[in-house]
Amino acid sequence: MLINYYNYFSPATEETTMPTSELIKCHCLSTEQEKFVHRNNIRERVGVYAVIIDQNEILLTPLSNGLHFFPGGGKEPWETFEQAVKREVFEECGLDVKLIRSLSPTENFIIDFDGQAYHLTSIYFLASVSTRELPDTSKTREFCERQPVWVSLVDFDQSLLPKDQDKFMAVIFEALSLFP
Repeated sequence: MLINYYNYFSPATEETTMPTSELIKCHCLSTEQEKFVHRNNIRERVGVYAVIIDQNEILLTPLSNGLHFFPGGGKEPWETFEQAVKREVFEECGLDVKLIRSLSPTENFIIDFDGQAYHLTSIYFLASVSTRELPDTSKTREFCERQPVWVSLVDFDQSLLPKDQDKFMAVIFEALSLFP
């Protein structure tokens, strides 16, 4: 049976003959909207992120859509998780980190800022830094000219984070539970 596949990012409608299992709902980072993507157009990706908490503040890096996230990014095939997260934090924040322990992973279907859909498995590490001073990284950041920021956890605004805040808040709460 020949199936008429939708073009990339076309939403499913009730008139479609495409089986719903062929379309995967993905979160678009640039628009904060949900879009349906054919499963053959989704790549696998592993991301590594550092949860750095110091003096009741968390270090976040700005995304180009105005939201913030944990410092980190994609793992290269030749790197260990630990090597990748240390490299990513240095690239994004100009800081060397000490990894304390791994945290619970998350899974998301996303569309990145370049329009590529991914099944993203995110590995998180509780980490510490020897200094809170953030060097100017505006010339080395890949996606955004804004600087990383320390954000208070006292009245933390969840809307700073991308959609699926419940998953990311669970990571923060897990990290906080490890402090005495």
